[in-house]
Amino acid sequence: LEATAAALPSLRAAVHRMQAGAFVRSKHSDPGHFAPRWSTLRWGLCVPAACNDSEVEAGLRHFLQGYQLPGITVDPVIKPGMCYTTQRGTVLPFLTLVTLGFFGGILMLAVVSTMVDTNSNYPNAEKLERRDRAVLAFSLRRNWQALVSRRTDELPVIHGIRSVFTIMLFAAHKLMP
Repeated sequence: LEATAAALPSLRAAVHRMQAGAFVRSKHSDPGHFAPRWSTLRWGLCVPAACNDSEVEAGLRHFLQGYQLPGITVDPVIKPGMCYTTQRGTVLPFLTLVTLGFFGGILMLAVVSTMVDTNSNYPNAEKLERRDRAVLAFSLRRNWQALVSRRTDELPVIHGIRSVFTIMLFAAHKLMP
């Protein structure tokens, strides 16, 4: 989507805002990169499974011709990898089942460990047997307390720096396509 000088000022302003103030300019033909593509709009279409990508693109171009405004250019691009058909009743791959089982086991271990930690009275973890320490290592209550507790020998500014970098890391991953 692009607004040229021939477009009405209100349309140019709307397109400019929609593209985040032209913070990043890109086209469909640009190689993959880490920045978002604010100059592109992403639509979803439901079409019969018999239609291929070139037919959908041609139909979309034909449909949009009636809505072209002076100064507004819409260039729909549909690549072969963008089209898919849902498969009903498919079996999950073996490695997906292994991964789900692994993380499900970790979740169950955390729940059981938290229940054991909550229902029993373990005052000091260092004096426990190795087996009990291994079980309590997954306790959500103990781990949360360890994460939010402050020690007197720490610099408080470190927590602020860690928070800022965590937010930056989260934002960077959200911006990646």
